[in-house]
Amino acid sequence: MSRGIQNEPALINKVLPVDVLGEVFMHSIACSHSSTELCMQMSSPDLFSAHARYEPLVSKISSIHHHQCHSTPEPFFLGQVCAHWRNLVLDMPQLWSHIAIIECPKERQLELLRVWLARSRQHPISILLSWHWCGTEYMKGLHQPLRSLADLLASHASRWKAVEFTCQKGDALASFCEVVGLGSLTQLESFTVNDKSSDRANNNMNDLARLFFRLPSLRKLKWAQPDFYRPKAEVHPPWSQLRSLDLSQCPETATDRLFSALLQCRLLEDLHIGHTSLMEEQNDIIPITLPALQILRVTSLAQSFVLYDKLVVRRLRVVLLKNVMKYQDPGRIWNALDLMLVRSQCRLERFSFMDYTAEQNQEQLILQLSSPSFSSLVELTLATIIPVDTVVAALMHTEDSHYILPSLRTLELRGCSFVDGAISKVASSRFRRPRGSRLGRMKVRTTFNRHFHLQDVFTFGQLTREGMEVHLSHNFQPYLEF
Repeated sequence: MSRGIQNEPALINKVLPVDVLGEVFMHSIACSHSSTELCMQMSSPDLFSAHARYEPLVSKISSIHHHQCHSTPEPFFLGQVCAHWRNLVLDMPQLWSHIAIIECPKERQLELLRVWLARSRQHPISILLSWHWCGTEYMKGLHQPLRSLADLLASHASRWKAVEFTCQKGDALASFCEVVGLGSLTQLESFTVNDKSSDRANNNMNDLARLFFRLPSLRKLKWAQPDFYRPKAEVHPPWSQLRSLDLSQCPETATDRLFSALLQCRLLEDLHIGHTSLMEEQNDIIPITLPALQILRVTSLAQSFVLYDKLVVRRLRVVLLKNVMKYQDPGRIWNALDLMLVRSQCRLERFSFMDYTAEQNQEQLILQLSSPSFSSLVELTLATIIPVDTVVAALMHTEDSHYILPSLRTLELRGCSFVDGAISKVASSRFRRPRGSRLGRMKVRTTFNRHFHLQDVFTFGQLTREGMEVHLSHNFQPYLEF
């Protein structure tokens, strides 16, 4: 498409059919970044500043996409380009079906929320509610606005598809428990609670769990609340029907309760565990078989080998590890992970290792990547502060049929340090190999004072002209566009 057509909405309207332009709108409001770290997120309030206790927070109604990545446009902006775009935007309820409510809205924002809900028509809606606690005086003025907000959203409860609560004060959730009927959430599939309240004496979490855990349509659950595993007779999560489970923010997780829950998750496809410590049980050898699990995420999990020792995951395709080596024995963790993969007989396709501690070394990492369990790996991401010269050298393609990761097609390095010119040599050797899978995508992100060597830039430029996809960035900003 010529530059003139790109800059003229009237010409675009003549060239693109309405349905195609609508798809363009849908893609435009969705974030295209490969990592959330690259998103231009809206600034969060500083709860610990000297003025936070006295200054009211700014409330805002926006799309969830725009809140999570500020570079995506609001539906309102699209409708201001021309009359044709405005009519199309108003005729697409799916554009208005992702609503972020930041801080408790005043009456003016409630009117705007009514507009969003009206324009979404009968389309299922996703709701993000985020508010913070800013002192007793501020909370005293929130009761009535919160109740008005709860009443307004409750009137559309039958259309809720995904709900996320992020709150600094547990009392704020009570308003929703009071007005939402137990049988009204007939379409809800995803439920997230990020409870940052230090007050655990209230029963709001119990009320919230009773409201959302009895839903036959619930498939995705994220519960970030410290005492999630404490005995509650009235709380019974629907483990057997879940497809996605995120317990990465439950620091008081009891190992036996966690494993008991996982034994019931036969349909689970995505599991995230972290920020807790598992206890090794000498007499417990019952394996945990998750026949549908495809994605395993582990974050800051002490003694993670206890989990690997029990899992049998035959359909596992993706393993993402982040900060799992600190103050632990890396050799035992790598060995337990490899035994899990061998025992499961799965074909791993993507592996991400992010660890910014010095508790591991290159030889152990190379040994793991050289394992037959990683021979089917297609995508590899490494993010570590240790030098990776030996790892980079091991990834070099040679005529030896036993070189590691023969199926690798995407390689990403974040914050790693290596010898100048080495990484481009690896990319060149794997991209220009005469037969077999070739490296087709390379992403390198340096940080601090580390810059790209001239030889790397020159070689990557040549590889791009030959058809390779290359992304170089420095300190989260694009370094060179090919």
